[in-house]
Parts: sequence; C-alpha cells; structure tokens
Amino acid sequence: MKNKKKVINTKDSLSLLNEKQKAQILRQIQYHMDAPPFENVQLNSVITLHMDIMPDVTRPMSSKGLAKWLWSNTDLYRNKKVLDIGTGCGIQGIVCLLGGAESVVFTDIMQAACKCAKNNLHKAGLENKGKIEMSDLFDTIKSKKIYDLIVFAQPYFSGKPISGYEFTRGMFDSEELQIRFFKEARKYLNTKGRILLMGWDFAGKKNSPTYIGPQYGFRITKKDIYYDWVGVQQGEFQILLFE
Repeated sequence: MKNKKKVINTKDSLSLLNEKQKAQILRQIQYHMDAPPFENVQLNSVITLHMDIMPDVTRPMSSKGLAKWLWSNTDLYRNKKVLDIGTGCGIQGIVCLLGGAESVVFTDIMQAACKCAKNNLHKAGLENKGKIEMSDLFDTIKSKKIYDLIVFAQPYFSGKPISGYEFTRGMFDSEELQIRFFKEARKYLNTKGRILLMGWDFAGKKNSPTYIGPQYGFRITKKDIYYDWVGVQQGEFQILLFE
C-alpha cells in the first residue's frame, strides 16, 4: 500500500539542510514509500542482482554504484575478510562474497536490516561465508586486527532520523557517527587493511568522509568518481578508499 497521503513531520530532521537538500530528502522518502519490495542492482552488462527490501530498510540508491565498483575491483577483497557496516539489504557484502571474498561480517544497527540482509544472503546461497550481527558500528565486533576491508555505507546528511520511519536512519546522522567510525576502525583492520566509503559533496562538508577521515589518521589512496543522472539520488559521487 502506498503512503502518499501520510504527513511526515520533518521539521527537526531537516533543520540543518538547505532547500535543495530538503527537496532531495523528500524525493528519497517518497521513493522509499512507493517503490516495490525489491531492488535490481546491475553489476555489469550481464549480471543483475535481485535484492528483497523490507519496509523499514534503507534502499540502495547511490550505493548501487558502490556495488558495481566493488564488482569491478575484486582484487581489493578476493580471498580476504570483509566487514560490511550499515549493510542495509546486504548488497555490498553479498557482492564481495560473489566476487571471491573469504568471509563477510554484515552489521547494521536496525533489526529489520539484519533480517533483510540475512534473507538476501540465504537467497544467494552464501550463508556459509556470511555472518549477520546487529551492531552500532563496532560495538558487538569481537575480532580485532583481522579485516582486510571495511565497507561503510554511512548516511550522507546531517540531521536526525525521522520518527516512525526507520529507513531514514540510512539518510541522516551527525558527523559524530563518522568520527566514532574513524576513531575505532583502526582497531579492526589488519596491517594492510583499508576502508571504503562514498562521499557526496551535495550533502555538505560537515558529514563528508573526505574531511573527517584524514583528521583521524587515514589518507585517501584512491578516489573514483561515480555519476548518476537518472536515479533518485542524482549527481557526482566519490568512491573513497582509505588506508
């Protein structure tokens, strides 16, 4: 059932955004509420993944570009251990497993996302290589210094998730979330481990990993540009690899 007529109280959540950013968030919310319960993620000209999406789970938008990038850069994770934080429907970790990762731990702060990722992992026949954990960043991660790659699908916009709409947790948070992430990440990476995130200048400097990461000892060793002019999130995105 579509929710077009439902009034959403966005006053507090959107207070830190400019008018163009507010309009973008409202487009994303409408898309979340109206879209079918799945996403098709095209990795290349012949491979498309069908991902089930539960109502409270943040849909992959620009992160479809990150999934495609991962599929084209298997040397980053093949035969290696991956930690997928903020997994949502599980698309990033599943792509890593399909591309040859030794194992992936999928985490999310939302129970619905963990359930959704588990379902998609099962559908892909990859349960023996993937582990699902409900976690606020690294809070429940016990194994340290073992991961070769940490993928983090962080919220782009500064603000508070909208009450009653759990999927907006994947859209909003303060810069404190990324500060915590970069402060703690080194404990879980092995000596040559790396971090992968996306950046979107449109969302503002305050919550940008380009600026936050280097403040906590990480340097950008690779930066690729991903353009999307047809999706719900339109514009130029940065795919950022940190060491």
